[in-house]
Amino acid sequence: MKSTRGFSLVELMTVVAIIGILAATTFPLGQTWVSEAKVTKVRGDLTEALGKAKGVAIRNQALATDFEPVTAVCLADSTNNTRTITIYERTTITSGTTTTITPPDCATAAGEVVWNTRISDDVSINTGADNDVAVTCACFDRSGLTTQNGTCTSCVNSRIFPVTLTAGTNSEKMFVH
Repeated sequence: MKSTRGFSLVELMTVVAIIGILAATTFPLGQTWVSEAKVTKVRGDLTEALGKAKGVAIRNQALATDFEPVTAVCLADSTNNTRTITIYERTTITSGTTTTITPPDCATAAGEVVWNTRISDDVSINTGADNDVAVTCACFDRSGLTTQNGTCTSCVNSRIFPVTLTAGTNSEKMFVH
């Protein structure tokens, strides 16, 4: 009698069917995990940027009056389809008796870059009553409070404002203060 080795066609098809069913049921879970991870990373990066900007503003008050911006946190799209969070700091240059002050400005990228990071372009960062206003910048005065003076007229001005981070079907709200 001849012995056979290996698997029959029915056994192989059963294994393939089981693997297909497992893949079909776990794929949506994987998508959710990926979007949750992206939102979590952006939340962490945004929290870090805001904390650093407040700290730098409080420590480096050079020639700033009460509500003038000392630092700006800017969210910008770059040319290669990535987004960045950048902190710009007010610069003061003294030459002889002349002092030149450059306030931080997201629109012109003015000021000294203190910190920046790339974030996922899949995550939207919005505020407003209906989460319909994209957050592009937040400026901080020498007390570490948000301001809209000077170059920061289009920036967030509330002392505490809600921010909604959204990626795919995953949405998470955080409060910035």
